[in-house]
Amino acid sequence: MQINDNVRQFRKLVDTDTQLQQELRSHVGAGRWNSSAVIDLANRRGLELSVADLVADLAEDDELSDFELEMVTAASPLPCDDT
Repeated sequence: MQINDNVRQFRKLVDTDTQLQQELRSHVGAGRWNSSAVIDLANRRGLELSVADLVADLAEDDELSDFELEMVTAASPLPCDDT
């Protein structure tokens, strides 16, 4: 499985797992996102990711999930805290 496949799998998990959504909300919002925390959430679920993988996948996939749309409407653009 390629890393970008892991990103897509993580995004699917986020879309369906309300506990993961709550955890993610604590690391994304108020105009910022903590990439280390997002990567850790994925790693704890057995998915190996990097910030570059997340950014590349989001740049190439222009369709957002319902949860991603909710996050976008709740905040301004999200600069990364720790790249």
